[in-house]
Amino acid sequence: MSYIKKYLYGDIVFLNSEQSSLLFKDSDTYQEYINDYLKKYYKSNSNIIDVGSNVGIFTNSFAKIANNCNIHSFEAVTKTRKLLKETVKINNLKNVTMYDFGLGDKDELININIDESNLGNSSIIHNFNSMDKNDSSNGKELIQIKKLDDLNIKNISFIKIDIQEYEYQFLIGAKNTLINNNVVIIIEIPTRNKYEINIHNKCVELLKSYGYKYYKNCRDKKRSKKNKTLKKIKSL
Repeated sequence: MSYIKKYLYGDIVFLNSEQSSLLFKDSDTYQEYINDYLKKYYKSNSNIIDVGSNVGIFTNSFAKIANNCNIHSFEAVTKTRKLLKETVKINNLKNVTMYDFGLGDKDELININIDESNLGNSSIIHNFNSMDKNDSSNGKELIQIKKLDDLNIKNISFIKIDIQEYEYQFLIGAKNTLINNNVVIIIEIPTRNKYEINIHNKCVELLKSYGYKYYKNCRDKKRSKKNKTLKKIKSL
């Protein structure tokens, strides 16, 4: 039986209470700074993309904050997508389109490692050197990967990306979309070790080649007061 967590924007459907507690500690919000950036940068009547939607925490909040926008929600893992669908249904979201495939740098079928103890950690790369990864993967699922460029979604104002070390591949497959739209991007890329730092630096350099000139290290205001201003992208 699934577990329903009430939070600031409504209800989120989790596999169980344990998985809810991994994200929601003693608060009714999760990474609220992401919603703060959405409020600041999204454009009315535009398309907003949630890449790696998990159970729909941000799909739901985006749909309610930007209620005159179309939210495109991508979640490739079947078990997780079922929970996402329940979240969309229970919140009566009418401006959400869900996709049953992932986004990367080519059109292909690929295995994703499923982390049953934390579905949000499921990863194509599944690097075991990452600090938040251990060998808790309980199986694999063959999923479809497509390029964002091939979907021809236009008038995009905001993209959130959280796909467990597959961010660089996504950006390669989104090149034309990013160049042709004035898109604000928020990407979750931890920098806790050399592997993650390398992914971060590759993504920054790639975005620089696409014409992006400014970035900000986005941290939860409750955890850090650093990096409050946009910085000019430079070679790393």
